[in-house]
Amino acid sequence: MMQFIETLYADPLLKFLIDTTLKSLVIFAVVGLFGFCLRRKSAAVRAFVWSMAIVGCLIVPLCSFLLPKWEVNVLPQAPVRYETYQLAEISQTPVASTRTVVDPSSIAPSEVAAKTEASTQATPTPVQPKVETRRNDMPSRIPWTNWIAIVCGCVSAFLLACLIFGIGAVWYISTRAHDFNGTIDPLPATGNQKFSVRLSDKITVPMVWGIFRPVILLPIGADNWQTERLRAVLFHELAHIKRRDWGLQMIAQVVCAVYWFNPLVWLAARWMRIEAEQACDDQVLNAGYQPADYAQHLLDVVRDVKIVSFASRAAVAMVRPSKIEGRLRTVLTQNLNRHPITKATVG
Repeated sequence: MMQFIETLYADPLLKFLIDTTLKSLVIFAVVGLFGFCLRRKSAAVRAFVWSMAIVGCLIVPLCSFLLPKWEVNVLPQAPVRYETYQLAEISQTPVASTRTVVDPSSIAPSEVAAKTEASTQATPTPVQPKVETRRNDMPSRIPWTNWIAIVCGCVSAFLLACLIFGIGAVWYISTRAHDFNGTIDPLPATGNQKFSVRLSDKITVPMVWGIFRPVILLPIGADNWQTERLRAVLFHELAHIKRRDWGLQMIAQVVCAVYWFNPLVWLAARWMRIEAEQACDDQVLNAGYQPADYAQHLLDVVRDVKIVSFASRAAVAMVRPSKIEGRLRTVLTQNLNRHPITKATVG
């Protein structure tokens, strides 16, 4: 097991992913405990806490690069291997040599030539060693740790591409939509931020998207709705604009694409969307709508939803058929804390 962990930490990319994942787990554990303690607070406060957790997980990788590293050795250090070398003792044994003096005149010339030829043949000729070069025709194998990094990168790139494609689809629908010329007063103030309301036959559920100049998209038959129903829908969508929910939800989808293998990230993004929708419902009810009337408006909107388009995943849709039951139960519940978030609450 320890060898497996050491192998993972040997790859820099996998080490970075493991470190950031562990830090995100700590963040979500703390935020989950904090959210449980704030269960009696308003939905706006809980949505703010979950959104800060999502943003924190996005900032963690940046802090890992910018801040100085502080490493704690959790794993035991590998034992240091010492190599011992034994010096061979070279013993030099003196060899006794005897020298015999021979008279050159007593040796025949033929014997001298024979001895010279024998000494020449006895001396070995140095042979050059043959160096064999082997061609490595086999391709180099990719380590399995690199395959894990490649799979993680491919899945993240696919999810980010789907998000970009969805935003492009919403933008295309907005450019082909018709301006809504109806005037509904009074509407909640959104500060100095400008927005536009458009009708489109490509959607079946009201939605909002955009940061600098948000766009509220309504189905093509919204101009024939009852005044109270249209006002309730616009109040809800303008609450999303005021809270800047589209930008936060896009950040949540980016975090889900990066940490797609972490189920807590998807859970946190889901809870953030649920709390954001409830916070916008609370603002509509705080504007003077009766819970029963507003619940009826939500049911009317859901009845017109035929199919959830791909573009709605890149926007903040007002209601989804799969979550309508919980929304209605929350709207009709009495004595709930529906106060909006304030600077004092954040502080």
